[in-house]
Amino acid sequence: GATVLVNVYGSTRSVATFMGSFPNEGLRENLLWNFPDATALSLTGPAQFEGSILVGQPASSTVLSMSGTNGRFYTAGSLTHTSQGQSGGQEIHAYPFDGDLPSCAPEPTPTPTDPTPTPTDPTPTPTDPTPT
Repeated sequence: GATVLVNVYGSTRSVATFMGSFPNEGLRENLLWNFPDATALSLTGPAQFEGSILVGQPASSTVLSMSGTNGRFYTAGSLTHTSQGQSGGQEIHAYPFDGDLPSCAPEPTPTPTDPTPTPTDPTPTPTDPTPT
């Protein structure tokens, strides 16, 4: 299937989930939620969160208090895994991200160079000794 990359920008983000699952459970392995600038992220809600999550800021603080996630969780910062009220069952189901992401490196552009000329006729060497 196709890869879906969801970039969510902003330093403070909050996501609440109310949908339990995808119609085709194989979609979650191709879904990546990217929070590149988030320093404060809150993930809440009564339903499972589908897809893998990437939080890229080393100074970030993420609070995960939804019933569970269905995907990998990658963070460069801190993660607090908790529950809302007296509920239980908060789980991280580590389904692997299996999507294809574009390369971050620019494609190199070849630089043409002129070939080094090679002589076609060698310089003749004298066969007669030179008088001195």
